Amino acid sequence: MNKDPVTIGDWMQRYLDYSQIKHSEKTYKEKRSTFKRFFQFLKDKELNQYSDMSEITIILCLEYLQIQYVERSGYAANKDRKNISAAYTWLTKYLDYYSVDNPFERIDKFPEIKKLRYIPPVADFWKVYNACDNPQDKLMLITFLYTAGRRGELFRLTWSDINFEQNTIALKTMKREQGNYEIDMIPLHENLKQELLDWKNKQPIKQEYVFLCITTNQVGKPHQRYGKPFVTRHTFMKKICNKAGVKPFDFHAIRHLTATVLYHNGSKPSVVQLILRHKNASTTEKYLHSLGLNNELKAEFNSNMPDIFNNQSAT
Repeated sequence: MNKDPVTIGDWMQRYLDYSQIKHSEKTYKEKRSTFKRFFQFLKDKELNQYSDMSEITIILCLEYLQIQYVERSGYAANKDRKNISAAYTWLTKYLDYYSVDNPFERIDKFPEIKKLRYIPPVADFWKVYNACDNPQDKLMLITFLYTAGRRGELFRLTWSDINFEQNTIALKTMKREQGNYEIDMIPLHENLKQELLDWKNKQPIKQEYVFLCITTNQVGKPHQRYGKPFVTRHTFMKKICNKAGVKPFDFHAIRHLTATVLYHNGSKPSVVQLILRHKNASTTEKYLHSLGLNNELKAEFNSNMPDIFNNQSAT
């Protein structure tokens, strides 16, 4: 039985405070953006931060998601549905005296139009690599290529994570249950090893992080994060791709490229799974499918499909 009503504003703020501690920065920002949209919608419906949560009806929730579906996409609507539903689950779990229906859980998912992930050609990757003037930027690009690492994993990479004697790299990821960091050991490719050793000796600022902000502006003034590890580098890839004259791609697309190169060169899905560090083989299968990769299907189709163009007389 409820003791006190929970207001919309209190619910949202408490959950976001929890998310900021529990989840990655990217996940937290996504949830914060979701609540910003949802709260604006509720305000348009004459609800505010002091309104009781019981006033959020399933009809209101459905209307909100339908708007997201029409104005943004089915994927965006389902993302908001998932995030707000998680906030309802959190509420009933941690405020055990407060029992509330989760309307978003009762709403069916919206149809999504699946798109193939963009994979830059290998030649485009090297054009971008050669367009870099800064040796650290070049090192960062090939580190993405040889590790299939995620952006956050490489931005927080330290020299102690690299074992040059055993030829291993430890990548710390938060993309797991409970939001905890987990360490995955991957092999250190010989080509990358030498580049890392050279950079360690030449790094202008001796710091624990491998990649640091060492840029200055046009008048030589250090960047505000000078000497600190990168956080986002939002515009870097777009600028360098434009400079190289190739279709823009981001850091994560290099992860796709690594998986593609391995797969096209005969690596089994199980090997691709290891380098991508997916816990479940099904995740890797879906990943490869999203990249448009299925060598077995191509081989089967080419070997068993009749050559109808050379047998037209048979009709």
